[in-house]
Amino acid sequence: MAEARGILVVGELSGSELAPASCEALRVAHDLITSFEGEQVSLLIAGDNLGNAPDQGISFGADVVYTFVSPILQDTPPDAMVAVIENAARLINPRYLIGSKTLIGRDVLPRVAARLGTALAQDCISLEVGSQGRLLASRPVYGGNAIAKVSCLQVPAVAALRP
Repeated sequence: MAEARGILVVGELSGSELAPASCEALRVAHDLITSFEGEQVSLLIAGDNLGNAPDQGISFGADVVYTFVSPILQDTPPDAMVAVIENAARLINPRYLIGSKTLIGRDVLPRVAARLGTALAQDCISLEVGSQGRLLASRPVYGGNAIAKVSCLQVPAVAALRP
């Protein structure tokens, strides 16, 4: 298997538009990718009607947009989304997989991480690149009274950003 490269952002839709939380995730990915010369930010969007979302993804900083359109995804069923994201991650082989901690993200991203055999940094308030390219995630603990910084040791590093 080839070396992991780039960042894959899991995009979510709000109607036929890119959800604001996905735009935030793209901004974070764009900031992170500057640490890796020649690598790209990719966006994965899946649904039954993508509307203008792929174009919005490019305007918010995605270098590549992958789309999956199917009537099965009409109401964004979690099991179907898990399968789409898992397969895309295996094909694209990103070093980081980033999504939002929305209703969908809370249900889907943990299962994707488990299927990929990696861990999930949940409820992240910031992400940064650490030594050896490891993803460092800051997240609140103890009811928000402290911030923990966790280092993701496996590839792909999966993180869910707090919107």
